[in-house]
Amino acid sequence: MTSPFLLREVSIVAPAAKHIYPSPDENKLGIWDFDHSSVIYCLISTDDGKTFCDTPARVTVNAARNQDVMQEPGILELPNGVMWMWIRTDRCYQYECFSMDNMKRFTTPEPSIFTSACSPMGIYNAGNGVLYTVY
Repeated sequence: MTSPFLLREVSIVAPAAKHIYPSPDENKLGIWDFDHSSVIYCLISTDDGKTFCDTPARVTVNAARNQDVMQEPGILELPNGVMWMWIRTDRCYQYECFSMDNMKRFTTPEPSIFTSACSPMGIYNAGNGVLYTVY
């Protein structure tokens, strides 16, 4: 999980990647394998971080590419209220998706303009309309 982000409405949102581990009963070898595909979701707090609940939106990659690694998501609220999420992948790009309905749904993740090594990306708002990208 990357750093939580403060929304305009004095809420905190924290994006997270959940990797499913098979139970030993479902795995013939009895070894728990790391599932590279993940489900991305957001946790939100409206009480200054005392409690969190998850939003209804779930972000996954196309089922045909279910072995893509999706980890370390980040999120930023754009000036027009759209939520912009970026996600580290093993495809040499940060993928991005957007929510126009307060994180009820996100668009399908697509490659962004940001190339990426196997490290998380942070985007910081300088407050004057300038965004900085840091790896």
